[in-house]
Amino acid sequence: MAYGWLGESRTPFVGLPGNPVAVMVTFLQFVAPLLDRLHGQPMSPPRRLHAIADHLLKAA
Repeated sequence: MAYGWLGESRTPFVGLPGNPVAVMVTFLQFVAPLLDRLHGQPMSPPRRLHAIADHLLKAA
């Protein structure tokens, strides 16, 4: 992950990883709360998703 400001206008920049799952996790954990704060919104609680697998999952 990278963050900073671009150019003289100081445009905020956030660079995310390339893996689609890593992008989603990084966005939800870091970027979404940052955007809330930049827009003057209170931080929202983390989203929880419940899922049921249709097959057994083995530990690695």
